Amino acid sequence: MIDRTFSDISISRQADIIGISRASLYTQPKENQEDKRIMDRIDEIYTKHPFYGSRRIRVALETEYQITIGRDHVRRLMATMGIEAIYPKKKKNTSVADNSHQKYPYLLSGIMADHPNHIWGTDKYSTINFLV
Repeated sequence: MIDRTFSDISISRQADIIGISRASLYTQPKENQEDKRIMDRIDEIYTKHPFYGSRRIRVALETEYQITIGRDHVRRLMATMGIEAIYPKKKKNTSVADNSHQKYPYLLSGIMADHPNHIWGTDKYSTINFLV
């Protein structure tokens, strides 16, 4: 898109025309050899233990390979690699009532708790009474 050899329009004007920053033309993404080395180690750990998340992988990096980095850095590298821990995901519709269960009516509808000791409540599992 930007022609550096075109002498009629300057590079900064070309960048302005297409709406990008001139500085972005000169920045080159640097390859971080350290991150590549860490990603190789993360891959080894993840292959052995695919259920490890970023916290456990960070600890494994420190204990097995003496690599000390922060959890956020591990999370970013795992996201770059496209890996995540294998764990049971939440089930959908867990709050949907089963039709075979008995439904009890709400007995306090229309009653205003306007003075102390007016409404008492308990459940079948506890002996503690609640005052409203």
